Amino acid sequence: MKFRRLSLIFFLLFSLSCSAQQDFYQLVRAQLGLGNYFEPSNTVFFEQALKEEGLLKAVLATSDRVVRNSQVGAAQSPFLCSDGKIHENIFGPVPEPLKQQHFELDSFLPKGSSRPLGADAAFIDYLLGNSLSSDAVYYLFGSAFEASDSLDFYKGLALYTANSLEQAVDYFDRVPDTSSYFEKSLFFSTVCDAYLGRFQQARSRLQSYSGSWQELCQYELAALSLLEDDAHAYRQAAANFSYSSYALADGEKLFDDIYRSRYESRKKSPALAAAASAIVPGLGKIYSKCYGEAFASFLCIGATAAIAADNCIKRGPQDWRSIVFTTIGALLYVGNIYGSYVSVGLYNNYLENAQDNTIVFNIHIPVRSLFP
Repeated sequence: MKFRRLSLIFFLLFSLSCSAQQDFYQLVRAQLGLGNYFEPSNTVFFEQALKEEGLLKAVLATSDRVVRNSQVGAAQSPFLCSDGKIHENIFGPVPEPLKQQHFELDSFLPKGSSRPLGADAAFIDYLLGNSLSSDAVYYLFGSAFEASDSLDFYKGLALYTANSLEQAVDYFDRVPDTSSYFEKSLFFSTVCDAYLGRFQQARSRLQSYSGSWQELCQYELAALSLLEDDAHAYRQAAANFSYSSYALADGEKLFDDIYRSRYESRKKSPALAAAASAIVPGLGKIYSKCYGEAFASFLCIGATAAIAADNCIKRGPQDWRSIVFTTIGALLYVGNIYGSYVSVGLYNNYLENAQDNTIVFNIHIPVRSLFP
């Protein structure tokens, strides 16, 4: 009777945690991978894992995923994408791709008589300053302006603010090094290359620069070194930080914090996470800061274990129901240990990806501040 009550409590808590409106049938559907919390489905995930990692890992990884595939398991997950799902393959969460615009620039037919850009610069600045970047692109490419370095720079800037980075680089690169817009163009090109993951190209631009914005140049080189996982290059660039520039000081301190986190602090231990989840299911997920997954693991495995124990005591361990629930419970338990082990690597990768996004964002900030 005691085990029956315990199993009932576990199932009740687990059902309520998944959704107040879900009935038991919907709960089972979610736990079988028929819910809407993961992409791809558990079936596709298992097939992929079987093909890439073999039967044992496929079974363990999928059983862990089944436990996590509920509303409570996905709650506050660090891996949730903007569509509300966790995009995950056998190697872990899949990052969202950089969303870019692409303009069919060849289709623009400039109208009106050819004129210098100067008189229209204030209007273009107004468009760019009021989040009307697409309008600025249409205006610049749809009007008959005389060719000039300022026109190339403004076209690049409009494309950049409209998040058409590859096209923006093309116009920034047209600005000659004798132009007053050259330094702006060079640093904006560096930002574009960093967002596009073209770190070597961005580094080459900066290493060829010999102008007056040397601390900004070293700031960008330091950021690229972190993105390239080059600790030595970071120390070389960071030696030039003054921590006194209003536009750079916060970023310099942030980069130093990320450097210490990556190269001087102790990493989380996968073995410790696995051991913790072997003692208490879900405890390793707490260690990995996946709290929803931890709660789901504890409830689901606890409920299965309680049902298995109840059947073994009442019907004996040879009864088919005892065997089924014991097997399921053991599979979920071992999968929970394996998942906790893997989750530390996923957490470390997630942390590094989050840091990389922060680095790239902070490459952009001082450039926009110093070159408005």
